[in-house]
Amino acid sequence: MKKLPLTFVHGFMGDPSDWDLIRAELSDYEVVTPLLKPAANWAAGVSQLADELPERSIIVGYSMGARLSLALALSNPDACAGLVFCSGNPGLEDQQQRESRYANDCKIADRIEADSRRDFLEHWYSESTVFKSLTTRIRDDEIARKAARSGDDWSSILRAYSVAKQPDYWPDLDRLSMPVMAIAGMQDRKYAQMITRMGAISNIDARIVSTCGHIVHREQPHVFLHLVREFLQHFD
Repeated sequence: MKKLPLTFVHGFMGDPSDWDLIRAELSDYEVVTPLLKPAANWAAGVSQLADELPERSIIVGYSMGARLSLALALSNPDACAGLVFCSGNPGLEDQQQRESRYANDCKIADRIEADSRRDFLEHWYSESTVFKSLTTRIRDDEIARKAARSGDDWSSILRAYSVAKQPDYWPDLDRLSMPVMAIAGMQDRKYAQMITRMGAISNIDARIVSTCGHIVHREQPHVFLHLVREFLQHFD
């Protein structure tokens, strides 16, 4: 039986090369790694991602890419055979929190446009609590790789794809008809709590990786790969 293709969806400020290490270990699969582009709004971004996918795919999304992948799985389940949801947020449930988050994301977008690329990245990785677990080597590598990119569309992507602009998908999670694995790093407390909550919902296999934070596939690539391989057994 022919294997289903895999689609890996990167996070904010990422690009397809973020998955190179994981992709190299999955050479027995057809692997698609789309580049997320700016869109007019959240719904348009989900539609753009759908256009990049093979006809039917197992989707692995990280952070912003996880959120978009979840939206696609809910809106177009025939296109998504399975979903690995890593370090993502299903949605903000409080309108005041939504408004506050969007105001903050707009400030970050303004800073992207005002600062040099490297200055912004240095601040981003030193001030964001989700990255506190990064080793110096991984942090410096993330900054160097991203500083080498143009980054011209990061601010517009953040404004369109902010978690404050996506619907609240918490009430919809029990509609997911395909196999779903949700992953977070234990040291990324906020997201570990969300993933654990998702695990209480039918059909979602929640996994907390004890030795890392937000960027599970960079901090613990072999553990992440093992989990993906385990998930793929659903389709053998």
